[in-house]
Parts: sequence; structure tokens; C-alpha cells
Amino acid sequence: SRVLSQIMAKYDEVVFYHKSSRTAIFTDLIQRFPVEKAQGFKGSLLKLDGLVGENGSTPRDYRLTFLLGKKKARAAQKKTLNWDAERMIIAHGTCASEGASTIIERALSWV
Repeated sequence: SRVLSQIMAKYDEVVFYHKSSRTAIFTDLIQRFPVEKAQGFKGSLLKLDGLVGENGSTPRDYRLTFLLGKKKARAAQKKTLNWDAERMIIAHGTCASEGASTIIERALSWV
């Protein structure tokens, strides 16, 4: 399965789901960095963006691109949550080997 976001003004984001392993795969939409890696100026920016910690989130500049397509964004979020993923692979930060649905729900709660 996949969800292709065509609602963002500046970015295209594709989220994949590997059904047999119950793994969701994100590129930029969810980013979550461990506290110990968020040091210095860059770490401060990551913390301000809500990208540090167990749940992570979406960078604020990405969030802004969803403003004109909130209805479609919520539909994509709902479909992603219905996958009930156990694992999550992300391009930026710490992946999850269990409990991915809860992490995804919290990370995308801004939608």
C-alpha cells in the first residue's frame, strides 16, 4: 500500500506500507531524533521543531505546505493510521521496531 501526498504545495511525499511485515516507511514526513544526538545549535532547532524524542513530528516548514489541503491531509493520515503498523522506517532519525502506530499517531497529531 502507499499514500501519495499531492496536497503539499512544495513537496511530494510518499508513505509506503509493507503489509506482511507491518512496516510503514516514511521519508521526510516524520522525523524523530534521540535526545543525546540533539546537541548545539542544530539540536536546539530540532527541539524547537518538535523533532526530538520518542514521537517526533513533521518539520514546521512541511506543515505549512498542508494548510491549503487539510481535508486531503486528514484523509491520508487516517489511511496511514488504519494500517496499524508495528514497525516504522524513517529517513531522518530513529526507526521503530515496535509500537509504530502509536508513534505515527502522535507524530501526525498536528494534521
